[in-house]
Amino acid sequence: LQYFAIPTLFIPLPTARNNEQFHNAQVLSKQQAAIILQQEQISKDELMTKLSELHQNKNKIKQKLKQYKSEIKLNASENIYKILKETSKL
Repeated sequence: LQYFAIPTLFIPLPTARNNEQFHNAQVLSKQQAAIILQQEQISKDELMTKLSELHQNKNKIKQKLKQYKSEIKLNASENIYKILKETSKL
């Protein structure tokens, strides 16, 4: 979603181990590049409010996401393999 600059409303699962979905979504939310709605807070009104917020700020959110695109690490598995291969030669 970040790579393609798609404005997103995250609704993390509260049952996720170590609340990892919330923490991952929070990275973008803190940068005003996504919106989070906790499942405990879901109501028709709150969902509509968050969707409206997402729609009203979509251009700003897209711009923020595009700024962070350069920080995305591509080919992560390949890079991890290379690091492990190099360190195993020690």
